[in-house]
Amino acid sequence: MNDVTRVERRKAARHRAQLDLKVFISPENEGEVLDGVPTINVSASGLYFESHKWIEPMTKLALSFDVPTDPEDSERVARVDCEGLVVRVVPEEPEEGIGSYEIAVFFTTIDAESLHHLESFVEQRVKA
Repeated sequence: MNDVTRVERRKAARHRAQLDLKVFISPENEGEVLDGVPTINVSASGLYFESHKWIEPMTKLALSFDVPTDPEDSERVARVDCEGLVVRVVPEEPEEGIGSYEIAVFFTTIDAESLHHLESFVEQRVKA
């Protein structure tokens, strides 16, 4: 048995969160839109979500989702809009009979206000 200690390479803390995500695939080509897609986890640098559709790695996405801004009131939310690249898909190839795929996205563009709301959300959840 190998006792290897895993080193966390991510710069941003992740938080397990189920947020409803709207995914615009290849937005510059007016591509497909997936709505109500559940996230698995989020960080200030990316997110991981579950999709019924396989999306090829390095595909550009536009993403939109709401994060709660008040831990005491889940109705108070802020919109996060950003763009990213698919960096990992599990399974790695489309497979017949697969009901869902796990997709990791690295943010390439996020405005300062969206980043602030996302960082605040993750920080609140990590402290909890």
